[in-house]
Amino acid sequence: MALKKLCSGCGKIIDYNLKRCEECEKKYKVDKAEKNRTYDKNVRQLRDRKYTSFYHSKEWIKTVDIVKSKCKGLDIYSYYILNKIEYGNICHHIRPLKIDGWDDRCNVCRIVYLTYSNHKLVHGMLNDNYEDTVHMMIGLVDRWKREYEGILRDTGI
Repeated sequence: MALKKLCSGCGKIIDYNLKRCEECEKKYKVDKAEKNRTYDKNVRQLRDRKYTSFYHSKEWIKTVDIVKSKCKGLDIYSYYILNKIEYGNICHHIRPLKIDGWDDRCNVCRIVYLTYSNHKLVHGMLNDNYEDTVHMMIGLVDRWKREYEGILRDTGI
């Protein structure tokens, strides 16, 4: 018998690995999207119009798809530093746009795909030691490119 628990939204019995039942998950996604739209309109557009517009642009959406594809959806920080295989959730500019990364905003060699927890961790590292963290992240991207492209070349793919 599989483990069960109660849906956090309505209290229905669901599989243990789920957070919500199907109906509550749909409602949650709609509510979250609406909250994001409201926040974008009332906060981000007023405070950071240039960056918000960029993160909603076709150019950025295409860049995200390329980055995810290049790393096969994996978080390379987890892969190389934590020795874990984890799928990423968010693209991260190695050099944050607001500091000195605007010129590299769509350079797929300067963007990494991370889990939310690693994204938060890397931002903390950037606050503590900016240049060393940037250097480390660039090294991880270069290592992935070297090793992964080497595997493709060696296998003839």
